[in-house]
Amino acid sequence: MTNYLNLMKIWFEANRDDKKFVPDVINFHSYNTDKAPEKNDYFERLREIVLWRNTNYPDKQVWLTEFGWDTNPKSEYTAINEQNQANWIVR
Repeated sequence: MTNYLNLMKIWFEANRDDKKFVPDVINFHSYNTDKAPEKNDYFERLREIVLWRNTNYPDKQVWLTEFGWDTNPKSEYTAINEQNQANWIVR
């Protein structure tokens, strides 16, 4: 989950004179497979990002701006049906 953040950090350090990590926030989207969030390592992924932020840029906020499941039954990110999707999102 943090590979992209590490690459961004390396790029800014190599390409900016001030070495500044310029994003105002660390924003991420998280989509789950056909399981409830508790069974999808959702919270572990969130913890990983927060730990990375705490280690590297503790002044940055972490925003989860999009999450959920697809309602398309053929998608690997399906919630199986809209009722499941609704139940899981409110948790």
